[in-house]
Amino acid sequence: MIGAKKKAVRLQIIEALGGRCMWSDGCTMGENCGPQTDPDMLHIEHKNGGGNQERKMFGRKREFNYIRNTISGTGAAAPSPGYYKIILDRVTSGSTDYQLLCANHNFKKHAIDRCCNKKENRGKVPCPCAA
Repeated sequence: MIGAKKKAVRLQIIEALGGRCMWSDGCTMGENCGPQTDPDMLHIEHKNGGGNQERKMFGRKREFNYIRNTISGTGAAAPSPGYYKIILDRVTSGSTDYQLLCANHNFKKHAIDRCCNKKENRGKVPCPCAA
């Protein structure tokens, strides 16, 4: 479950990114077939991929390692200010690396990417999954 402070920062990110699903063809997944605006259904998505690497660099593992190294006395870099705080700082400073997608469209984007990256589909224009 997400803590109150983390949830507040996440809501600031959602507001800064427009507060609705930004699916390229328009989102009709929201209530009454409009764009999805429910914060619980919106995902902060990395436009060009790289989310796993970013989470590894700034996410829980880094915070855990900081705590472990501090306790053990081996020293560590400055503590991570929290992954959502880093994203908020980037978004408010003008980064265009992030967008909001509803849960359905985020899953669809990754399904298309997986299909297009299959060996048998590489180079086909259009890719069979794009239809």
